[in-house]
Amino acid sequence: MRTTVDFHPSENDISVIQMLAEKEKGMRFSLYHNWDIAKGYYKEGHFSVLKLNSRPIGYSAWREYDNEYVKIEFIWIDSFYKKKGFGQEFQIQLSKYFQKFGYAVIVVSCASNEGDKLSKRMGFIPCEHEYCDNNNDRYLPLNPYQTATFISDTSKICKYIEYGSEASSIVRKVSLDNIS
Repeated sequence: MRTTVDFHPSENDISVIQMLAEKEKGMRFSLYHNWDIAKGYYKEGHFSVLKLNSRPIGYSAWREYDNEYVKIEFIWIDSFYKKKGFGQEFQIQLSKYFQKFGYAVIVVSCASNEGDKLSKRMGFIPCEHEYCDNNNDRYLPLNPYQTATFISDTSKICKYIEYGSEASSIVRKVSLDNIS
């Protein structure tokens, strides 16, 4: 099985994702999807689709802040594919993409316990800044030599990167590969 992330998805990809998300509505761990907002991100080019063998199975949408950092506003995977490593692979590909364009940091808001657990495994650090919307915000530094201006304690970041968990080591190794 081959996963890819399409950073220029088609309208059809969006329709498939919307249909998958809507079928989960009302399920125990369903996530509210504001499609008007998500489609706005799509129109701005801030939307990606996770595909398995060319079939959409998840999506992410983000906003940019001063070309320094991005905040992932939505990240979702079809419940059939959860807890199978696809979320981690998705996050790794997103990290590589954002690093390629020179962003220093990714911020993510964890709307579910699953998302919070994944962000911790991936090495995201609790965020304590005015730009963070809530207590569930976490950030991941992409480059130890570059920081976004909202991060005041860079020694914490550098120490974390140097002594980070095994999960963050995976992210660092992947993000340092040549990015095409």
